[in-house]
Order: sequence, then C-alpha cells, then structure tokens
Amino acid sequence: MTTPDGAQTEGRFGNGVLMIHIDNGHRFVCRIEIPVFEEGPRGFTSSGVTARVYYSLMSQCLGGFRWETDEKFWEETH
Repeated sequence: MTTPDGAQTEGRFGNGVLMIHIDNGHRFVCRIEIPVFEEGPRGFTSSGVTARVYYSLMSQCLGGFRWETDEKFWEETH
C-alpha cells in the first residue's frame, strides 16, 4: 500500500510503502520511506518473483525499486 495517494490532500502520514502480510491477518510488516512519493503516487504494482516495485507519480514520473534492498533501479520523467 502506498501513502499518500495522489488525490489525497488531508490525513497524510508519511511518504512511502506500507508492507502488509495478508496471509497473517493483514499484519503490518514495515514501512519503506520513499521521499519522491511526497507528490503522490498514482500507480503502483509489485512482483513477489522479482522483488521489484514499479510506480507512477502525479508529475508523470515512472520508476522502480527493489523492496528487499530499498534500491531505486530506474526512474524517468515523461
């Protein structure tokens, strides 16, 4: 789950990804802070096979990072 949503103007509580363990009662696992998410993500998808996350932002920026290392491996603006 990402925070904040690009359309969200109130109730923001940090910038990044909240990892939730669905098979364990939706237990909170961790938060990965991603400063660029301050402007608000609009698209977000992940792959458990590659351990990668891809995102799009309000500013037409696309990017990806590895959640196991928090390493950004790609980002560009269109």
